[in-house]
Amino acid sequence: MNPMHRHEFRPSPVWAALLPILFAPQLLAQEETQAPAATGGIETIEVTARRNVESLQATPLSITALDTAAIEQKGIRTSVDLTGFVPTLQIQANAQASNDITLSMRGLRVSDSVATADSPIGVYLDGVIQPRISGALMDMLELERVEVLRGPQGSLYGRNSTGGAINFISKKPYYDFGFTQDFTVGSDALFTTQTRIDSGVLGETGLSAALTYRNSSRDGVLDNVNAPDHRDGGAFDDEAYRIALNWEVSDTLILDYSFNHVESEGTKTHSHTVAVSPSYLAGEVTQIDGSPILVSDGRADTIALNNNGYGTSETDLHTLSIEWQFSDRFSLRSITGLRDWSGLEIGNDLDGNDALQALTLDPITGIVDVRPIAGLFYSPLNEREQEHLSQELQLLGQLSQNVDFVFGLFYFDEEYSEYNPTSFYLSQALMGAPFGMEATNVLDYNGTSKSKAAFTQFNWRASDKLRLTAGIRYTEDEKYLEQRVASFLPPFLPLSANDTKQYDNINWNVSADYKFSDTTFGYARIATGYKAGGLTARSASTDNPFLDDFDEETLIGYELGLKNDLFDRRLRLNTNLFYTQYDDFQIDSYLAGTGGATSVIENAGEADQWGVELEYVIAPTDRLRIDGNVAWLDMDFQKYELLNRVSGELVDVADQAEFPYVSEVTAALGIQYELAELWGGQLSLRADVRYIGERAFTQVNEIPGPTPELNDYHSPFKEAITADAYTLTDVRASLDGVQTGLGELRVSAWLRNAFDEEYVTQGIDSGALGFGSVIYGDPRTFGLDLRLQF
Repeated sequence: MNPMHRHEFRPSPVWAALLPILFAPQLLAQEETQAPAATGGIETIEVTARRNVESLQATPLSITALDTAAIEQKGIRTSVDLTGFVPTLQIQANAQASNDITLSMRGLRVSDSVATADSPIGVYLDGVIQPRISGALMDMLELERVEVLRGPQGSLYGRNSTGGAINFISKKPYYDFGFTQDFTVGSDALFTTQTRIDSGVLGETGLSAALTYRNSSRDGVLDNVNAPDHRDGGAFDDEAYRIALNWEVSDTLILDYSFNHVESEGTKTHSHTVAVSPSYLAGEVTQIDGSPILVSDGRADTIALNNNGYGTSETDLHTLSIEWQFSDRFSLRSITGLRDWSGLEIGNDLDGNDALQALTLDPITGIVDVRPIAGLFYSPLNEREQEHLSQELQLLGQLSQNVDFVFGLFYFDEEYSEYNPTSFYLSQALMGAPFGMEATNVLDYNGTSKSKAAFTQFNWRASDKLRLTAGIRYTEDEKYLEQRVASFLPPFLPLSANDTKQYDNINWNVSADYKFSDTTFGYARIATGYKAGGLTARSASTDNPFLDDFDEETLIGYELGLKNDLFDRRLRLNTNLFYTQYDDFQIDSYLAGTGGATSVIENAGEADQWGVELEYVIAPTDRLRIDGNVAWLDMDFQKYELLNRVSGELVDVADQAEFPYVSEVTAALGIQYELAELWGGQLSLRADVRYIGERAFTQVNEIPGPTPELNDYHSPFKEAITADAYTLTDVRASLDGVQTGLGELRVSAWLRNAFDEEYVTQGIDSGALGFGSVIYGDPRTFGLDLRLQF
């Protein structure tokens, strides 16, 4: 079903203020001279977002590109560090495991690391899809650039993505022999070493190779008095290496192969309990010594946890790219990826407390007594595995001087499994008795995900100024899931079930771009999007192995954009406006009857989105550079029915529901100044400020009933776990280009979160389990980078 006609067009009054920002640069461009850019003007950035090399300023998409210099200047070390530097993009550490992330862009997100939850944002490494947020928190090795595309992608990319795509593009082997050594030391015993060796082209073979090795470790940033420093919250010890080969077989045939191996171990960022049920505070649950349960009112410097969530992760990734220019007008490209990932998490405790006790019932003996409990919500073990093969073929060519095209085929085959026993405390209120009980559940499943697609896109240059683009894609998806459920009440009978679901979709995009002048480029784009449905692994119970599956999500989006290089390329101003309508919007929600312990994916119904994004670069002098972005985003449900578990009725909560993980306003500002020449090198200073607006983490506090006493408190701690707006400030001083007898030297001193801002990165409302918890971002950290290169 795709009832787009039921959406109402509701222009916001904010647009009256934003439209002049969008179109004023076009008027300025009419005044611009055609003189060449002055020395020191803003550089040209080339991207491959549309499968061909294009200037960023002539690409009809919302795209942010960060080259090697920008990545290093902004101190981007992991995917999490991209937050704020790209409009609406937020990537944070995940409370579920030490190497998982939450990922959100333009309000579309994935925060549950269960393998049946597909991400609306495609993440690619060297053209190979990385489909899961599990194991995605890692250092980035030797990046040449990062390209972030916002909005629905499909007719040019292997995997459908409704929210956009993030492309991490690695450096290829250099043509000449080279050696690069990096060291970093910093607070909390941070130490990183990275070594890269380039062979250069080997004789006349056309073959070159590069080997990179990296080891990085840090103690935790939050002291757990019950654990050693290297097991404190946020501690990690990562080791990685990458082998890259580039073989220019001939002028028309090039092969690129890489192998990435990453081993990570560490402790997840500790949870802080920020709200509990009144009965817990009254003594229903206490610490093991009888003292009250601990409720935090901010980020702690020290904490006492009986379980601190230690995990390991191992990833192997093979990529092979073959490009064959078999005629002057046509080329064939193959991209093959093979990924194997495994993760183990031990002792993940979300209640933010030391050992707890409560008056509980032993379901086997029937004895009621005060006894220790594992935790309000505790996972002693989580074993996960995922592997996939992806293959993409692209035929690129020119049908005439004015028409070019891309035709592609895509295949994706994934296998995954998870074994995750959990225990949680069922309160006296849930039991309806003067005692509680510990309950246990096991998430035990395996499954497969397969996708096949064919896509094409044509560009027609109708004139020197006007270009028209049209693309279409056909996709077939198949999801298989097998689950095993065990009852932990007598007679302990196991139950197993499986199911398969299939989906298919045709989605398309059309756009027109126009070169108003040598300095101003504009475009208009309409695109549809599709996200496959599936089976949720958290829906099983002994009463019903599978609850309802969820349907595919579809959308249609409209976008206008202008890109400007003004005042002799001293000002770059890129702006876009977008409006998107969603049908059968997929969202995770707590499963009725689990007391807030289990979340499932469901279709919320209809939603829409308005937004504006502005990116700018200012180079008023050859030494001073200012860059940043501002984004405004408004997302609303048009229809969202939830079950009121008290009255048994479906209730439309669209008017009161919020989109989780969405900030209405985000912004970033960076200032870099080349201060002076020193010892033959260049001394520069840089400061970056990022602002992230307030974010909720659940949709609704309560589902109204026919009368107030029949209200269903869906997320009772919604307000308590909501993240306030925050501002992060990073500063860096660098001395670059100093020539030594051993090579070229660069030294950088840095300070992150300079003002030690307390900020929440994720909140979890555990509902009727009686508590809500949050995790905080890192406090102030500092360090020194050193690079020697020849």
